[in-house]
Amino acid sequence: MASIISGVNGVNPYHDLYGIKYNQPFLNDLNLFGLALSGLDNEISYIKKLDNVKIVNNSWGHFQENKVINAVTKQWYNYNFYSRYMDLITANEPELIYVFSAGNNGNNPIESARKLSWSNLSYNSITVGSNDSNGRLSSFSSRGTNTYGGPLILANGENYATQDDKYRYGTSFSAPFISGVIANTLLKYKDKYKLGINSIIAKAILGVSSLNEANDKTSKQEGINKNYGVGILDYKKIHSAFNNLKYIKWTDNKYISVNNGWHSKDSSDNLSLGRIYLNKNDVLRVDLSWLFKPKNSFALNIQKYTNNYYDSIDYISQDYDLILRDMNGNDIASSRTLNNFEFIRYQIKNSGYYQIIISKGSKTSKSVNNDLAVSWTIDNK
Repeated sequence: MASIISGVNGVNPYHDLYGIKYNQPFLNDLNLFGLALSGLDNEISYIKKLDNVKIVNNSWGHFQENKVINAVTKQWYNYNFYSRYMDLITANEPELIYVFSAGNNGNNPIESARKLSWSNLSYNSITVGSNDSNGRLSSFSSRGTNTYGGPLILANGENYATQDDKYRYGTSFSAPFISGVIANTLLKYKDKYKLGINSIIAKAILGVSSLNEANDKTSKQEGINKNYGVGILDYKKIHSAFNNLKYIKWTDNKYISVNNGWHSKDSSDNLSLGRIYLNKNDVLRVDLSWLFKPKNSFALNIQKYTNNYYDSIDYISQDYDLILRDMNGNDIASSRTLNNFEFIRYQIKNSGYYQIIISKGSKTSKSVNNDLAVSWTIDNK
């Protein structure tokens, strides 16, 4: 994995790497205070002490014999102790970017066991699946989810040569490729990351730096696909994505900050990011990223599998919608999920000006301040 990020033939041989072994606890392990252990507490405490660590690549999974789902393991396919733990960590340490491999259960004979599970259901992390050399979702790559999330993006996870002259595969190879790409952007686009939270900026950039998964022939996508997210990585779009990055500090006020300048919302609490001219058949990709902030309580921390962790996130009060609108006021595409990442891919039918709209609407009366990252790219046909 390290060689993919920073080997001689890796993404960038000049990145500094630290290797940490993950010691997985038993399901019911508790600490001296009666709180459940994640198995990552000591590792993350160590990482926080390393001043120059910006990305934490996670190419590991929890061992599950025969990958059979029973009464105990069923819970790990829902939003669970481990995924909530990672979301809490990321919300409290927003400058660290956590990248997870999606898992290699795509060929499991039990369909429900092919889904994402454990820590890679974290909403605030970047979960990476695998594509093959033809740009298709790899057969082994875990797919689908019981949550509002899913894999963000695919990267090559097949035919990696090793020192024993064998070829390996797995999403554990896909994740470090994405980690290496993000590390490059942290160096090249330092000024852009200074706008705010590293993790939501990286997610917004990756989301629109993509191509269709090879089997996806559609002209429109609203929200991430639960099998392959936004599609496969297209590195060539990253520069354009950073040029179009908008960093928003959302408040209940009429005027809010966008890239450190003031912009006004309309009477419906919508924010327009201005007009974009698009030609017929252009393919626009636009996304919106922010952090979920789970509730933290003793009741949620004391057990691993007796609580409903789904309810630990107030999805409604923390939700935003992404809308593509024409100049006649028609919403021609929208992403209105309860995920903290909204995505639109749309092939333009008529040349003209279009607006990208961020909407909070009337979903909640609660006052919620949040940082949002928006970007877009255009494929000219």
